[in-house]
Amino acid sequence: MRGWLPHGERGIMGIVHRGLRPRHRGMYYGENIDMEEKIERALEELRPYIAQHLGGVEFAGFADGVVSVRMHGACTHCPLSQVTLKAGVEALLKERVPEVRSVEAV
Repeated sequence: MRGWLPHGERGIMGIVHRGLRPRHRGMYYGENIDMEEKIERALEELRPYIAQHLGGVEFAGFADGVVSVRMHGACTHCPLSQVTLKAGVEALLKERVPEVRSVEAV
């Protein structure tokens, strides 16, 4: 992970604020990949960073541009979970999957 993030930055905010791109950009926009798979692939990028803080994120559904996720572990009681949800999860999903308008926790 340290080799992938510039200057040793860590965590979900390092991915979003540095504007890092997927290694294989086309994998998110392939016509043969359905919407749920695109979302799962993007979430898979975030899971290791969220897990560093003993948390987790699970895809719950997608409808009308809104992705529903369940936050697990330490994220369920963390006062910064909304920051992680909006500035981290939502920002990355919007970048990787243009059809996503927002993300909400259920």
